[in-house]
Amino acid sequence: MARKEFLDYVWTYCIEPQLGYSFSLNHTLPYSVIAVQEANLATRWNPLYWQCACLCVNSGNYVGDIGEESEDDGENQENSDVDLEEEQKTKKVAPNYTKISKAISDMQLSGVTIELPDINTSQEEFYPDVKNNAILYSLSAITGVSDSLYNKIISNRPYVSLDDFITKVEPTVGEMFCLIECGCFNKLLNKTTEQIVYLYAQKLAEENCPLKEKITATDLKKIVSLGYEPEQFNTEIRVLKYKMYIDKNQKDSANKRYLLTDETCKKFFMVYISDKLNMGKSEYYYLPDDVIGVKITAFEKAYNTIIQPLYQYLNSPDGLKKVQSIRKDNFLEELRNKYYTGTCADWQFKNMCFYRDKPAIFNINKIMYNIVNFNDLPETFDSKNICAVAGTVIGANNGKHVVSLLTDTGVVEVKFYAEAYIKYNQKISTVDSATNKKTVLDDSWFKRGANIIVYGSRRENVFAARNFKAERGYYRMVGLIEQINLDGSANIRYNRNKK
Repeated sequence: MARKEFLDYVWTYCIEPQLGYSFSLNHTLPYSVIAVQEANLATRWNPLYWQCACLCVNSGNYVGDIGEESEDDGENQENSDVDLEEEQKTKKVAPNYTKISKAISDMQLSGVTIELPDINTSQEEFYPDVKNNAILYSLSAITGVSDSLYNKIISNRPYVSLDDFITKVEPTVGEMFCLIECGCFNKLLNKTTEQIVYLYAQKLAEENCPLKEKITATDLKKIVSLGYEPEQFNTEIRVLKYKMYIDKNQKDSANKRYLLTDETCKKFFMVYISDKLNMGKSEYYYLPDDVIGVKITAFEKAYNTIIQPLYQYLNSPDGLKKVQSIRKDNFLEELRNKYYTGTCADWQFKNMCFYRDKPAIFNINKIMYNIVNFNDLPETFDSKNICAVAGTVIGANNGKHVVSLLTDTGVVEVKFYAEAYIKYNQKISTVDSATNKKTVLDDSWFKRGANIIVYGSRRENVFAARNFKAERGYYRMVGLIEQINLDGSANIRYNRNKK
């Protein structure tokens, strides 16, 4: 039998040190199997497959086990009453764009290339493009793509042109702009995203604004309201605008007449129109209080005579082309305001919650605004060392008062105390008492896509937002970045709009 001194020695110097890192057999065996599997994957397969699998899991598109659904790590599950066959199935859930953005950011920082989706090769989930050593973005994770749309995209492949895609899939205009802005057609057409957006917009303009055979009164009013005012038809345009005004404000429809009451209307009538009417036939007449009455039928006859030269020009070949050009420009402006304002990087974030191209926010002058790399900060909170982080909001947790911020060095979780979180998260609006219409004065600064700068200091794994005393004694915590200038300076608003 071994001596006690020997047993104490073995325990103290051989066994006890292992207690800090050794596993029981129940842990050792499965971890060993996993290690062998990973070694086999790394040896036989391109690491891209593993990286892509990690991205699919970390982005939260699939829930693979009960532990994840119940928000624990799966370690405390009990084996009883668990259907192992059912357990192995994966369950599709709605995309979590905060998770997607974080997962992609981590991949990009580790050197993995995330490519824009491709209309002929991208799949429902993130897909390894081994040939180009990149991961293709998931079709199902695009914000404007429904389940039915990506299923139609995949089932109708291949596509040889934009028209071929539109014919086979029949997408809406909004869906098309979403796919184009994501870069889905870049490889197919061998053009940039901006070029394809322009190409599709022009196609829509041609379809919606054809060359007309004849210009009507409605067309004339429309193009004048859009700013068409040629000098050679100055009088005609003024008379047209005059009629539009009195039709709205000076018309007595019940008695089939205009009642000109204000001095400006009466003066204009006397200078430009009265000589075309016969006062003796009561086509116009004076009423008490110096009001001028004008028969509608007589006025319209004089009006048509005055603007006839304008009608003749606009119904000529050159005029018809001019009207078409005006309509196209207006159509494209409305289309741009609705679907494709901003830069290519803005479109990428709007539709996919990640930046493939460098956005303007990442060009901000860090020294000027004391912006730091969160990962370089000490984990202990230091109230005397207030600095800043800046980036794009990818998500906000109202319960925990945490905002997820995408910076050029990764995703930073910014923690606010409740009062400050509510202050910057609220949407400020006003209601018109007459129309009961609500107007938003200042949207939430924590809305996804907003660019903000936050002051504070690191506390373990979060950035704790705090007020700091800026120049002239002002206290600041959060600023809304409205524009980045070429020199790296920024237009930053620190106060909420309330009127």
